[in-house]
Amino acid sequence: MGVSDGNEFMKKVILILLFAALSVYSVGMIAIDVFKGRDVARGFFSDIVAGQDYPLPAKALYGLNTSLCVTLLAGTALLYAVSVAAPSGKRTPRDLCFQVAQVFFFVYLAADDRLRIHELVGYTIGIEDAFLLLGLGVLEVAMLFFLGRVHHWPWRVKGWLVAAGGLFFVMVVIDAFFPKEMKGRLALEDLAKLWAIVFLFLHAWNYCLARIAGDDLTKGVANA
Repeated sequence: MGVSDGNEFMKKVILILLFAALSVYSVGMIAIDVFKGRDVARGFFSDIVAGQDYPLPAKALYGLNTSLCVTLLAGTALLYAVSVAAPSGKRTPRDLCFQVAQVFFFVYLAADDRLRIHELVGYTIGIEDAFLLLGLGVLEVAMLFFLGRVHHWPWRVKGWLVAAGGLFFVMVVIDAFFPKEMKGRLALEDLAKLWAIVFLFLHAWNYCLARIAGDDLTKGVANA
């Protein structure tokens, strides 16, 4: 087995372990929501705010899911920032604009998840906050197609984005249309978000590696 084959094997092993751990975590969170009740589950999924008291087995677990999401979103922004700083031999002004926009976009998302900005805005203007998230999704799709030209990227980079988009859509549907008191609803909504963010992070990781390697992700396309 050569060095390249060994690296690919290790990548597959790491991904398998990551998804196995996420699957176990997800099953556990759904079980807590269904069998222990929303009050217990909400402690794991709660926004990180003061004055909350949930019956958790350990206080250190408070807001665990939100902490994971914020960390991964900030990590995604950092990976795009590394892409900005990477050698720019094959980068066009449009590529640079896309990368910088992604840094600011994911920094905002991390701040939003920590500070509940979209919920505050939705409450203030009197609309369902899920539709504000949908608007952010439309903005990201526009940046991906018009600045990033995602439709020309190889699947090793954009495949993770497709999966993330599908899971974010599931999250919005659950948030907007599922009964508020349905057993397991809270876990399903927040776990869909967590899985989507994991896929976004994996996309940013592959995008960053491609840029560092000097790959032309839009090879054969007229650049501007």
